[in-house]
Amino acid sequence: MRGDEHHKASKEAKSSSHFYFVYPSKESTRSDKRDKLGIFEHLTMLVGAGFNPKSDNAKLVDKDWKEGGLLIMSNDDKKHIKKSMDKDLASIQKFQDIVAYQFEFGYDLALSPEMNVSQSPGFESVLGVFGGEA
Repeated sequence: MRGDEHHKASKEAKSSSHFYFVYPSKESTRSDKRDKLGIFEHLTMLVGAGFNPKSDNAKLVDKDWKEGGLLIMSNDDKKHIKKSMDKDLASIQKFQDIVAYQFEFGYDLALSPEMNVSQSPGFESVLGVFGGEA
């Protein structure tokens, strides 16, 4: 269903996001623009990563990789993550969210390494950035 929504938006005469700007539909009047990166219909929507937050490995994401964790983090990074997001979240859930945001960032880079094509508040909210602006 989400793919159909994206496809419909990619056909619009005026793009509503960076994503649709750089990947217009071949049916869009924007499809012949020189500044596009590709055509929407040439993209394949896949989900390539995920994890079970209750798994033993997911319980280790609050540790630096040298401590057996998944991420490369300084003590300052750990403090920043613990202070970020909703105060009602458990500390480990904040670290798990950071891992999920890393997956999202990977998806964004796969779509366009030159610009942030996603304007959805995801990991940007942890950094205090919304809609591509600080």
